Amino acid sequence: PRSTLFPYTTLFRSGAVEMAAFKGNTVSGGLLAQVMGTAPKDSGVAENPVIEFVQVRKMNANDPAPRITVEVKGPRASKLLHYDMTGALIDVNPG
Repeated sequence: PRSTLFPYTTLFRSGAVEMAAFKGNTVSGGLLAQVMGTAPKDSGVAENPVIEFVQVRKMNANDPAPRITVEVKGPRASKLLHYDMTGALIDVNPG
């Protein structure tokens, strides 16, 4: 399932991303696929990394652009990764 919470916020909590979700002020399907493809490796979660959720939103109201947040989980670790709208990794934090 997905829900659009604000104009720049699209939340995905499933194994598949629906292309119908990409409309208006969201992120392109290609960029999202790129980020989801690199997130497990970028996370450093070594054992069976799985993407738990992907969220696109402005972190603060005065941010110039939204960020892509990806949670990657494994049996022993969980990490939150933040990417900018070009797909560049900003930071990795414990989940």
